[in-house]
Amino acid sequence: MSSREKVIAVVDDHPLIAKALGELLAIRGYKTRDFLQFTAFREWLEKQEPVDLCIVDYNLPDIAGNDIVPSIKECRDVPVAIWSGRDDEGLSQAVLEQGAIGFISKGVSITALPPAIDLMLAGEIFVSSCRKSSVYADGKAQLRKPLPPVQKVMGKPSLTPREQEVMELLLQGLSNKEIATRLSLNPVTIKLHNRSIFRKLKVRNRTEATVRYLELTGGLTLSRAC
Repeated sequence: MSSREKVIAVVDDHPLIAKALGELLAIRGYKTRDFLQFTAFREWLEKQEPVDLCIVDYNLPDIAGNDIVPSIKECRDVPVAIWSGRDDEGLSQAVLEQGAIGFISKGVSITALPPAIDLMLAGEIFVSSCRKSSVYADGKAQLRKPLPPVQKVMGKPSLTPREQEVMELLLQGLSNKEIATRLSLNPVTIKLHNRSIFRKLKVRNRTEATVRYLELTGGLTLSRAC
């Protein structure tokens, strides 16, 4: 009898980021459930649905970051990993002390997440930053090979200032119409900018553009602090 596929819950209020991560994890045979709000995720969790790992953004609109792990643990004893744009050793230590199994810096390329998730699913505590990653097995820290330095200048795609604005809004999951309204442009103009962005990134659609852009820039470059 085959075992069921691993289920990973991803809680992040940027839908395209969650979708991109889901597609990367699908290659490894994992199933993801995406939530834009912590409240919806908590309600789902209370239904006792199967889940093997929860990856939760530290900066969500409907819950304070330091309440995330306790709230989840109060509901169910499931593995929780926090990811955040704050590359802060004190923060990573705090969430581990609350019972998290991992802390992932959003300064790390999204393509580096699947191997880290493999480790956490195996029961190992994983902590990453832009400078290094560490795995804690049986309570003992083991320093792993440092992650390569982020190369934002050398790897950044040559987008025009307007294309960069459009790309930032694509990362936030806005539709062409919403982007047009935000930038006071015609939706047709936005489609043309999208085509130019896709051509420069050598991709075919929004999701591929999200993954490729994050690969080139070394991580998230969203305007808000996560």
